[in-house]
Amino acid sequence: MKSHQYKWLLFDADGTLFDFEKTEAIALQRTIEQSGYLYQTEHLTIYQQINQQLWADFEQGKVTQDVLKERRFELFVAAIDLSDQT
Repeated sequence: MKSHQYKWLLFDADGTLFDFEKTEAIALQRTIEQSGYLYQTEHLTIYQQINQQLWADFEQGKVTQDVLKERRFELFVAAIDLSDQT
């Protein structure tokens, strides 16, 4: 039997080795709750819509990755009303 010596072995981490969607939801919930606010299930949908649009903007060269990383949270906080939740 011939033994193969592979130089590289690639893994598709997102969605294969790691459940990215589940960890994203948990991280968002914990962040909101640790900030002293009540997490609502629609928060995840709002965040994902904002994040997806910014990634599309990044791919089109409209924003940098550094801007994306900050702007998604600025837009998210502006999109949800936390004033009645403490």
